[in-house]
Amino acid sequence: MKVLAVLLAVGAASALKYFPNHQPLSDELIAYINEEARTTWTAGKNFEGRGVTTTTLKRMCGVIPEPNGYKLPYREPHVIEDIRDLPTNFDSRTQWPKCKSIS
Repeated sequence: MKVLAVLLAVGAASALKYFPNHQPLSDELIAYINEEARTTWTAGKNFEGRGVTTTTLKRMCGVIPEPNGYKLPYREPHVIEDIRDLPTNFDSRTQWPKCKSIS
């Protein structure tokens, strides 16, 4: 049990190395992006002095402010009346051989 706890602790510590938690628009985040990203652009401060908050950034990225107001409509579940009508096996690759996405 102690070995498992040590392995979990080491795993958690190594995960922090790969997934840093920098504040949005911070110098640390910008430096991390510029060091780690393999892009043709360079990250920088584009909103400095404009009072841009995390809420504003989320809105600019399309985050829904109150997601509970956007629920999918309820649909009645499809009920199979007689289970004997189901095939004993089914392979979508043989059922639809011309479908490239499942072959």
